[in-house]
Amino acid sequence: MVLRRQGGAVGGGLLGLLLIVAIGVFGWHVYAVSVIRADIEKRFPPDRTHAEISIQTFTDVVTLHFDKPPELSRSDNPLGALGAAIGSVLGGALAKAIEPTIERDLNTRARELFDLYAMMLPYRVKVIVAEPANGEET
Repeated sequence: MVLRRQGGAVGGGLLGLLLIVAIGVFGWHVYAVSVIRADIEKRFPPDRTHAEISIQTFTDVVTLHFDKPPELSRSDNPLGALGAAIGSVLGGALAKAIEPTIERDLNTRARELFDLYAMMLPYRVKVIVAEPANGEET
């Protein structure tokens, strides 16, 4: 019986230590997320890029939601419509092209900050270029 009590006490102490370490790792992760948010806001200033930045702390998913730039003119010109369509396609392609670059930069920054949580669960980036609703004035 004496051995069981000692084993239980050691197991309980180890469990408490693991809990403290997990809280410390996640607490540091919350701090690192705030630093990374500031880095993203420096790269994509919300006042100039009209970007909404969302970082999910538990899942490490970063969403950059860009508003579509306002159209210069609304006409029935077919060439203008073609240009808008090409611009929309290029905007979507550009968004998909920069996602891996931003992910790599965020994961490198997490390593620089010794963010163990982000090293175990790497950042994922999702870039969205908003399409205005039909009839919406921009």
